[in-house]
Amino acid sequence: MRAVAATATGTKLANVKLWDREPLYAELIARGNTAWSDQLRQCCQLRLSADAHGKMPEWTAAWHALPLTDDCRFSTAGPAVQVIGSETTERATLRDTLMKFHPWRKGPFELFGLWIDSEWRSDIKWNRLAAAVDFRGKSVLDVGCGNGYYGWRMLGAGAEWVVGCDPFLLYVMQFEVFRRYAPLPERHFVLPVSDGELPRDLQAFDIT
Repeated sequence: MRAVAATATGTKLANVKLWDREPLYAELIARGNTAWSDQLRQCCQLRLSADAHGKMPEWTAAWHALPLTDDCRFSTAGPAVQVIGSETTERATLRDTLMKFHPWRKGPFELFGLWIDSEWRSDIKWNRLAAAVDFRGKSVLDVGCGNGYYGWRMLGAGAEWVVGCDPFLLYVMQFEVFRRYAPLPERHFVLPVSDGELPRDLQAFDIT
């Protein structure tokens, strides 16, 4: 089982755009799902807009306050999904920033050595899942994905790409925190949609 482990630079991090799903739209079109790609683009523009949630301005400001560093590494080798490196922000400041996205249900996560307490120890369930499913080279649709914890672990287990769906914007925002430091090209996305909104004849994934 391989784990995602890649180095990002401050320049790359500065170029990451909040809510950017363009690589996903392009991939869906390439796989013959143009109609769904167009539908998702419209949906994301509406549901991820500045006035989509009362806390959206606060979340957006906190995301932009996340530290940019010249050298960090994204890892799924252990129980926690980790961003490892020397951050440029005081630990207390980073803690305050991450608290803007509280509560974290699925986890654990760790950002620059700061452990993020999650309500669930999702790594325990992951160990059972990983022992039963071969994700290598597979495309995965993760419905009810929450903040994307399992999606990151699936990539680490060799999945080709993972698309998660969850209508709760706080969880999508938590995903964005770690997406900012994720390896390129992007292969993991979380969308603000529910299972009832998925196309009935969707055939874009190996595992659902």
